[in-house]
Amino acid sequence: MEHAICPRCFAEARVVEYMGIKSLICDACGYDEIEMLEVYPEERTSKVRHSPYKIGGHRRTAKV
Repeated sequence: MEHAICPRCFAEARVVEYMGIKSLICDACGYDEIEMLEVYPEERTSKVRHSPYKIGGHRRTAKV
């Protein structure tokens, strides 16, 4: 297994092959280069949820 330096925390990271491309995975800080190589980013879920109460003006009380 190959090793490289993590660009985020400068610790030793593993080099893995994903879909024919070499990428880094750091066990120290959790950096995962594979996430940046995702082909379909719209499939990833966001941790921030949309709240209608943060919208101001006429759209705040609009019927959905």
